[in-house]
Amino acid sequence: MARKIPKKSAKKLAKDSAKKPKNSKNSFKNPPKRRKNGQKTANISQKTTKKPGKKLPLWWRLTKFSVYWLSFLATLGIIVGLGFFLYYSLDLPNPDTLKTPKPVPTVTITTSDGEVLTHRAAQQSGHIAIKLLPTHTKQALVAIEDRRFYEHNGVNIFGIARAAMVNLMKGNRAQGGSTITQQLAKMLYLKPEKKLKRKVQEAMLAVWLETKYSKDELLELYFNRAYFGAGANGIEAAAQKYFDKSARYLNLNESALLAGLMKAPSAYNPLRHPKKARARQKLVLNAMREEGYISQNQMLIAQSMPLGLKQTNVASQAQYAADWIMRDLKGLAGDLSGDIIVESTIDPYLQNVAERALNNIMQANAKKYGANQAALILMDKYGAVRAMVGGRDYEKSSFNRVLNAQRQPGSVFKPLVYLTALEAGLTPSSQVTDAPIQFKNWRPQNYNGKYYGNVTLSQSLAKSMNSVALRLAQKVGVKKIINTARRLGIGSDLRDDLSIALGTSEVNLQEITAAYIPFMNGGFGADAHIISFISNDKGDDIYSHRAASLGVNAERIIAPQEVAQMNEMLLAVTHSGTGKNAQIANFRVFGKTGTTQDYKDGWFIGYTSQYIAGVWVGNDDNKPTNKVTGGNLPALIWHDLMAEIHAGLVDF
Repeated sequence: MARKIPKKSAKKLAKDSAKKPKNSKNSFKNPPKRRKNGQKTANISQKTTKKPGKKLPLWWRLTKFSVYWLSFLATLGIIVGLGFFLYYSLDLPNPDTLKTPKPVPTVTITTSDGEVLTHRAAQQSGHIAIKLLPTHTKQALVAIEDRRFYEHNGVNIFGIARAAMVNLMKGNRAQGGSTITQQLAKMLYLKPEKKLKRKVQEAMLAVWLETKYSKDELLELYFNRAYFGAGANGIEAAAQKYFDKSARYLNLNESALLAGLMKAPSAYNPLRHPKKARARQKLVLNAMREEGYISQNQMLIAQSMPLGLKQTNVASQAQYAADWIMRDLKGLAGDLSGDIIVESTIDPYLQNVAERALNNIMQANAKKYGANQAALILMDKYGAVRAMVGGRDYEKSSFNRVLNAQRQPGSVFKPLVYLTALEAGLTPSSQVTDAPIQFKNWRPQNYNGKYYGNVTLSQSLAKSMNSVALRLAQKVGVKKIINTARRLGIGSDLRDDLSIALGTSEVNLQEITAAYIPFMNGGFGADAHIISFISNDKGDDIYSHRAASLGVNAERIIAPQEVAQMNEMLLAVTHSGTGKNAQIANFRVFGKTGTTQDYKDGWFIGYTSQYIAGVWVGNDDNKPTNKVTGGNLPALIWHDLMAEIHAGLVDF
């Protein structure tokens, strides 16, 4: 039975509950008051809060904070690292599919008399086993390139850190940290790009190579792939190039020199920079001493020895010819599976004379005339290239200005216009008018600004009269001139307008010089070529250039009458015209000068009964020269070349 509450008490409770305390909206703002002297609080339902516990020490809280964030950053670093790894692996060669690189076939290029011109390849020479190399050769490489080679697994962390510190202190990339294995990875599989991605891929491949090959196998691959300058790829080619011996017979002095070339083959090329090469060689020998490979006494003896470079009669500039050979090789010999020998048409004596003639004239006159470059090609009546100089210095610029420079030929193109006119019925004695001529807004002038009225065809060519060449082009038609040029071997694009008569269409020196060969050989086509024979290491012929016998099975492309007439006119150019500087003793000289607008190009193409040569002088950037004309520097170079090589020969 429920207990009854008295009415009076019930009313009091109801009245008390109806009362609202002040600030009741937030009871936390009015906490119960503490008891005083045992006094009870007004609200017996509220309890006193507990005191908080002691705080953790500061060092402990800092430790927990550090561990937390270090763990977070480490995890983040792993995730980012994996991301970078996957990104850099996308276009990386699959290591499982990579095989040991096969030795690349050797290409030994010789002169016409069998002297070795250079070793090239696709692109190295003579693979040599590591066991055949002298111990000091391997030690020299390790000492200067990678002292921890036998300790690391492809990447030298200490080397990278040291290089980074040196570079930071010097403010530039003064030192690299790549190991021999990393350098090998770059040689074998990567493009030579200075990017972070390439460096990471290089390191990844280096680690893989270290797991796949022994240290000696890595060194063998490296020695046979490295470039040693002067066109020598591989240590066997380098030993032959610099010392005329096999790499297996290299002495300490020679080994140190070759090891020093790795860093900058062109800068330390001993053939061109012997002082720099010597300083670098001494650095290698000192590194070998520091590593304990040689004694102090051995180092001093080696440092006092001469470089011992071989002497050769083959001009270094013949590397331009070697480049041409390598360009044409695949088309003639197909894919190479073994070593081959290429006999070129280059004559070492003629090559040296050509190089000397060009350099002597340019060294004496380049500054005065504001002309920095020149090129020369010498051929015989069959089109065989007997000498070629593609520029003044191959080491500074391997760009071949004989083959690859497309320049306006100026008046050396005019003989093609005159030949077309002869074939249309004119003769050297035909009268033509030399007077001002205008085409809409174009009014070309003669070189000297003078006009001579009625002149013969021969006189107009000798004096290189522009107005006559244009009138001839009008008469015979531009299409016929283009057809004549194609028949004579001009392959470059030609302008289909009257300006073609003044040589405004760009051509290269090789093709415009070869176009004159039919004038020299009696009117027969001649294929300009630089390769005579190609054979493999077994002696089997792969290719042979058989020159057609003139007058028997060669194709006649100019009739005898026009050949004689062209010779008559081209002889007048050097006898009484713009090409007088090209005259040589005891030989008739036939030729034509050429000068382009603003003196940007000077040309002379001329021939005798023995040889034909073309010379160009100008600037690579097409900057105007200080009045270089075909009749000065080009004709002088041509003269010095021909005067020397014709000594003792007979005109016929």
